[in-house]
Amino acid sequence: MYGLPAISLPDKSIINEYKFGKCDEYEVRLANTLEERKRAWRMVFRRYLAEGYAKTDGDGLWCGLYDALPQTTTVLVTRNGADIATVSLVFDSDYGLPADTLYGDELDKMRRNGRRLCEISSLASEETDRKAAVEVLNHMFKIIYLLACRLADATDFIITVNPHHVVYYERKMLFQRIGEVRSYGKVNGAPAVLLQFDLETAFDRWIARYAGTNDSCGRHYVEPQTWNQAIWFLAENISHCSRKEILGWFRNWRPDAYNAFVDSSRRLWPPLMQVAMEA
Repeated sequence: MYGLPAISLPDKSIINEYKFGKCDEYEVRLANTLEERKRAWRMVFRRYLAEGYAKTDGDGLWCGLYDALPQTTTVLVTRNGADIATVSLVFDSDYGLPADTLYGDELDKMRRNGRRLCEISSLASEETDRKAAVEVLNHMFKIIYLLACRLADATDFIITVNPHHVVYYERKMLFQRIGEVRSYGKVNGAPAVLLQFDLETAFDRWIARYAGTNDSCGRHYVEPQTWNQAIWFLAENISHCSRKEILGWFRNWRPDAYNAFVDSSRRLWPPLMQVAMEA
């Protein structure tokens, strides 16, 4: 369905790692533990505070109860051991997606048409070199693409972005705009636009756009050898072992919101609720 090239088994010594850069100074990790999640949330808060999206009276963590859902996955990139970028992927459920608060009608229409959605959320980078920042973004996007289409059978990414970034997402990342500009209270009332990325046609569109070019996106999304490491890295590193720890932390962090979340979710994920009760 998704048109990815055949995957071969890489050297076993690198399956557990995902490094890139001239001297492998960058490393991609899945934030499977509470402490790794907090590192990602702190970075997002720092960047959003600098951009005016967050308020200074917060607790220094950019997160919400969607981050406690069982399938939500956070990617963390380090450079020489220091956190440099992060992104989270939230999968659709009866609990909805973060963007439903602003674009519920648009997303419900997609659901009625049989689309299986996941939302790119909490994207932040502290890489100051523009070329390196694009490289980091490409690696993170590859990971969440594989998470969505290979491991969860999703059909579409959705993301809300500032209007200033729409052109880049459309021209380079091949997203499509499906929502009008609206004020997003979650980011201090900043303007937002809803974009969509069709995962089922992605590979064909990458080939049409980037095959035979020297563009960095072409190298990431067209050349078969670039997929092996990412796929095996995910297969070896996805873990939900810290789910109880994360849920327990949310219960103490925001007890009222947590209890409302538990009440509304009892019928959705009975196994998750068992974990929540034990957290």
